[in-house]
Amino acid sequence: MGVLNFANREVCELIICDFATKKPVLNLDYANTTAQELTGEQVYAYGGWGHPRRVTFYGEKGGTFTVSTQIMSAELFALMTGAEITSTAKWLKRLELTAADGTMTVPEGITLADGSLTVYTADDDMGTPVEGVNIAGQTITLTEGGDGAYVVYGIQEIDGGVKKMSITSKTFPKAVTIYGETIIKAEDDTTYPYRLIVYKASPQQQFNFSFSNNGDPVTLELTFDILADQDGNMVDMLLMEEEME
Repeated sequence: MGVLNFANREVCELIICDFATKKPVLNLDYANTTAQELTGEQVYAYGGWGHPRRVTFYGEKGGTFTVSTQIMSAELFALMTGAEITSTAKWLKRLELTAADGTMTVPEGITLADGSLTVYTADDDMGTPVEGVNIAGQTITLTEGGDGAYVVYGIQEIDGGVKKMSITSKTFPKAVTIYGETIIKAEDDTTYPYRLIVYKASPQQQFNFSFSNNGDPVTLELTFDILADQDGNMVDMLLMEEEME
């Protein structure tokens, strides 16, 4: 292949691997933009009249790899935070129930922890709690009796159907290897594969995530710091010579 002039207008599809084990951990094929920036320090030796620059020294090679996405997953959050995904959780549940003869029934599939309940009459929600509340299985008993509408708050114990990511003061993300693939178009209107490898990247811990009920879908911005691996490798850029079929 001679000199190939090309342009790009497509995002990279990414496969992210654990750096230590080399095993794939996330197929990120839904990004809106992916970008890499290579950085380095330049210092100069000066000399002579006018103090001109005479010699350049290079160092502190690095850079960043950034991803912008409106599609997300629990696995993506776990990758960026270092949190492990578990299948149990606790949650403060609010229920609107009706009592008859001092008893109320919690819907099937909801388990509330004993001792966690706070109950209010429906017309005094968050007011004065009802005294003498017990729970056994799905049955809540008001020891002083009562009929009508109540609001019940209790800690729900979730034993399945959930992905929980716990971020603690000792939770840190792991280094990864990033494989990216996109397409480029040459001046002769031929399309070629373009691939890149970031040999060692460290997820930055700070990233913003919000919820909104108007405007465009929320975008998550992720940044990885590019490091050198044990062999000094940082980034490979591969322009494939075989055109796309």
